[in-house]
Amino acid sequence: MTVQDFQIILEKQTGLFQQLADHQIRLQEAVFDKNYADAERSISAMKGLSESIRLCEARRQQAYLELLDQMGISEEFGLTMLFASLEHPARENLARAFRDLKVSVLQVRTVNEGIMAYAGTQMETMESIIDELYPSRRDGMYTNRGYRQKTSQPLVLDHSL
Repeated sequence: MTVQDFQIILEKQTGLFQQLADHQIRLQEAVFDKNYADAERSISAMKGLSESIRLCEARRQQAYLELLDQMGISEEFGLTMLFASLEHPARENLARAFRDLKVSVLQVRTVNEGIMAYAGTQMETMESIIDELYPSRRDGMYTNRGYRQKTSQPLVLDHSL
């Protein structure tokens, strides 16, 4: 395993994450537009990409360990010693590849968090609407004016019990 081979694996994984981010953006747009057919297509594409990313991650981890072993570097000091042992152009190229991978992962996380925030807000809104329309749906107690009671005192219906 050479440093260049390892760098190629990093670049491939970066490309896969960028594709995943693109599909997530399409999914986000489809959800915002309530275009569920496009959302399903994006989800299907992302499932295939996630498997490819998983396989690439396994290959990257294996290649990383092989490279450390070939260079006589302990896993404990791994990446730091790997960079320290490389000459300037190789070190810069590998650092750029790692940086690009981190940026693509952060992009995926950011888009994913946006989708989750939107979905959470939508669910909260729908739940509050349903609670207003069907107050008996919840186990809460309500005043004669329809306001939710804050106390959770037991209600005695029959004093003879």
